[in-house]
Amino acid sequence: MTRIKICGMTKEEDIRLCVKAGANALGFVVEYPIDVPWNLDRQKARELMRAVPPFISRVIVVGDDPELVIELTEFLRPHAV
Repeated sequence: MTRIKICGMTKEEDIRLCVKAGANALGFVVEYPIDVPWNLDRQKARELMRAVPPFISRVIVVGDDPELVIELTEFLRPHAV
């Protein structure tokens, strides 16, 4: 079975549209070390991730600092990193 993950969520409207379109997982770029327009701070990511229905997987995309990865994972509790 093919599963679809859509990354770069920045607004609740994006989440609703992706869920309606059939996405299985949604990605959130959080405190990424390279400046990208879809980068979120951890508070905004938490707020958006709470809007994701329970049947949709939540994924975070982070940089390669192991301590930050652990910290964000503990704070946001995603299904995958």
